[in-house]
Amino acid sequence: MSPYSDLDAAREIHIKFEFYFLALTFTMAAFAIQTGKFQGHRDWFLDLLEGGSWVALMFAGLIGLSRLEYFSPMYRANWNRTRESVPQAEADADLMRLENRNRTRYKLQKFAFGLGVVCLTASRILFNIWQHY
Repeated sequence: MSPYSDLDAAREIHIKFEFYFLALTFTMAAFAIQTGKFQGHRDWFLDLLEGGSWVALMFAGLIGLSRLEYFSPMYRANWNRTRESVPQAEADADLMRLENRNRTRYKLQKFAFGLGVVCLTASRILFNIWQHY
């Protein structure tokens, strides 16, 4: 197996993961919104957790969509760097800038997704516990 086929396989797996994670995020948001129940002023904390999970999951999904926007420019910048179609320093700077932005957005996406899942889980578990009291 040549290094190029390994690189292509890694790129393909990476892209599949990005789309899977994005689909999972929007699926979780849709599930949360469709099955959500607000309790009114009696259990305002549960309503806050439920609403917070909706916002966090939708935010994570929107960040994921904005990250997908960066893939094409990143591949183009990498192609420019390897083919030396632009000056090397300019190509490296452009690629580094795009990768840093994408990395920051990925961290934010993971945090928002995790926060949404934790808030949703806590809301649903606490609702079932408090319902018996």
